[in-house]
Amino acid sequence: MDTYADNSFTAGSQQPVLAPYLPNELITIVVGHLHDDKQALQTCSRIASAWVDPSYRHLFSQIFISVDDPNWLVKLYGDIERYSRLGNYARRLMLWTFKDPNAACIPVCHHIISSILHFAPNIKDITFFGLLFDCKHGAVEHVTHSIELDRMVIRNCLSAGGPIVPLILSNFSTVKTLQIARYSGPTSTASSSRSSHLQIYDFDYDAPAAADILSTISNSPTSFAMSFHDASQIGEFNAFITSTGAEIRQLLLRPMGRLADPISIRGEDFVNLDLSLCKQLQVLRIVALGEYHLDEVIADQSQRMLWDAVAHIVSSSPSGLPVIHLDLTVEAEARDSFERTFQWESMDGTLACRPGLRSVIFTLFVEDTDLELKDEEEVYSSMITKRMHRVAKLGLLDLRLKVTQRIPHDWD
Repeated sequence: MDTYADNSFTAGSQQPVLAPYLPNELITIVVGHLHDDKQALQTCSRIASAWVDPSYRHLFSQIFISVDDPNWLVKLYGDIERYSRLGNYARRLMLWTFKDPNAACIPVCHHIISSILHFAPNIKDITFFGLLFDCKHGAVEHVTHSIELDRMVIRNCLSAGGPIVPLILSNFSTVKTLQIARYSGPTSTASSSRSSHLQIYDFDYDAPAAADILSTISNSPTSFAMSFHDASQIGEFNAFITSTGAEIRQLLLRPMGRLADPISIRGEDFVNLDLSLCKQLQVLRIVALGEYHLDEVIADQSQRMLWDAVAHIVSSSPSGLPVIHLDLTVEAEARDSFERTFQWESMDGTLACRPGLRSVIFTLFVEDTDLELKDEEEVYSSMITKRMHRVAKLGLLDLRLKVTQRIPHDWD
């Protein structure tokens, strides 16, 4: 870096005046404090050559593209051609729209994503929101890149034809975290092939129809989370475990999806679930969200169906499993229903008879609108300890009660 400000001299001296010099590390810190001030970063980039690179790392770190514009693809390729040198600074890519994916002007395909990655090979974080995935070339495979990705999020997207998302994933050698939510894959996955080179470490699968992605993963993730929305997904999960997931070490299951999502599954359907092949499993976490109903009969049916699913999942887990987490959410008004319907005796007996079990972490989230449940904590604690007496006697029970605030319903 040049250290001379100009060729001027101090009065009465023949020595040049040295400009203030900042080490590159300090320049990086200074520019980092201005990461969200675009105008200041542009000014910094014009100070001197040493300031250009750290300024550009923030100025051009993100590529955000709204696909609502019918000409978005033309503009994208124009920018790629015009700013080809700046693509190396991009670390995050987001393609999004809040419209219905079926109304998309131009579908997104793996060829487009490959072009972007060729322009911006240092991308580490990708988000697709509300997109329609389709390809006019009939899902022909594209040249792949060996990019190591930190995170990919696919949410509210629809795949109209062919295994486009698996082909997008084939661009990467590593995806540390893959999150799929509210995604609908193609009706047929016959043309999909397994990505033998792709390694996903943390995979969260929360979609009612994403078999096209699940069936193409050939390397077992370290951590896997799945929501079940219909009975067919149990078969998909078993097939995944049989072919790929035997090396999973941490497993999180949401047996009835999320409360906001429509589900078509019953507790008894989980009789077919088979976790015994997960020989390396160290932690099983079950997240169950109880829902309160004014009608006591409906409330009991809903709770019983959920707790049936939890019981079947625990029963199917490997005998040597050391740690089980039960994360249960109960609305304050549903305490009586919770006590009536949870399978206390069978759950207590199943857990107490497991030879390799070291800990049962029972976390109960009690939702209420006013957070005035201090006395309720003692009631729940006494209830669970009494009902799970064999597990508690063995010293396996780690009971955690948390009171959280719930947004009132119309009838509250």
